[in-house]
Amino acid sequence: YRLKHSMRLLMFKFKDTLTKIEALSKANYKDYWNLLLKEKTPAIPLIGLYKYFVKESELTFVNGEIVNFDACLLMKDKVENIITLQKRTYNLTSETSIKDYLLELCPYERKTRKEFLSDLYDKSLMVEPFGGPPCFFKRVTNYD
Repeated sequence: YRLKHSMRLLMFKFKDTLTKIEALSKANYKDYWNLLLKEKTPAIPLIGLYKYFVKESELTFVNGEIVNFDACLLMKDKVENIITLQKRTYNLTSETSIKDYLLELCPYERKTRKEFLSDLYDKSLMVEPFGGPPCFFKRVTNYD
């Protein structure tokens, strides 16, 4: 992948965190699921994992005739997980100045989506040119 130098530095900086995350992903994310449901704080689940289970549960019929109840039960469990997570509340207060700032942001301003993504790609090249080391001293914040 193109941003390998940046990724390498990022991995070094957050090595402990990445190691913990990696540990959660072993054994079909069993530790991740357990942690997610055990914690009482709000959480945003990895939706990609749910997508995987939805795809697997689409195989509800075996040979087009027999209902695969295991797949149906698996899907029911995942839907219940999402419902449980949705019931958890965030105890946040609204910060008006930040809210106003975010609402006024318009990254696509006078640009098509394609032009905007092209600009982002160009800015990523400023941070890390092809084949070269990252240039983190160049801070790219202007989206004109």
